[in-house]
Amino acid sequence: MNKLGAVRGSTGLLKVCEMGSEFGVTSLLLSEKIFERHALDLNPEPLELLAQGARQLGQEIQVHAQDMFLTNWPDETFDVVFSNGVLEHYEFSERIAALKECARITRKGGLVIVGVPNHCSFPYRFSYLLRRLVGKWHFPPEKKIATFGQELAVLASLKAQRMMLFDQESVFGLLPRARITALPFRIWHRFWKFEPYLRVFEMLRI
Repeated sequence: MNKLGAVRGSTGLLKVCEMGSEFGVTSLLLSEKIFERHALDLNPEPLELLAQGARQLGQEIQVHAQDMFLTNWPDETFDVVFSNGVLEHYEFSERIAALKECARITRKGGLVIVGVPNHCSFPYRFSYLLRRLVGKWHFPPEKKIATFGQELAVLASLKAQRMMLFDQESVFGLLPRARITALPFRIWHRFWKFEPYLRVFEMLRI
C-alpha cells in the first residue's frame, strides 16, 4: 500500500470502499488503523448486521445502502475501491458500467481491486458445473472471467496493474462430500498444479 501514501486523506487513513459488500466480511478484516472503511450494498439488511457486528468488536464501518452502478459520492472520494465475488454475476456491459463507477469515485493514483472466482482452475470449474447440473448451486450463475482486458480497453480511466491468485485450499472444497470426491484432484494437483480459487485484479486509477 506504500504506493497510495501520496493520496492519503487528512486523517492519515486510506479511505476504502467495498462495493457489493453484503455482510462485509472482507472489510472487517482490514485494519482500522490503516483504513477508513466503507461498505456499500443495495440490500440494507446485511449492512445493518455488518454495522452491529463491527460495534460489538469495538470497531467502526460506515455502511451505505446504494446502487453500485450509480453511487452518490463525488468524484475521487476513495483511495481504494474493491469488490469480491460480485462482478462475475454480470454481463459484459454491466461490468463496464460497474468499473466505470468504481473508477469515478477512486482518486487518481488509487486502486480499483476486483476478486472473482477462478473458472480457469479446473477443480473449481468442474465443481461449479456439477453443482449446477445436480441443482446444488444456490447462487446466481457466474461468468468465466480470465481477464478484464476487454473491459479496460474501453475504460480510459483504469489501467491493469497485476493479477494475483489466492486460496488454494478452497478449490478442493466445493465438490459434494469433498473429503472423498476431492481426493483424485488432490493427487492430480501434485503433478499438475491447479490454480487457486480466487483471481484478484489490481487496476490503477489514471
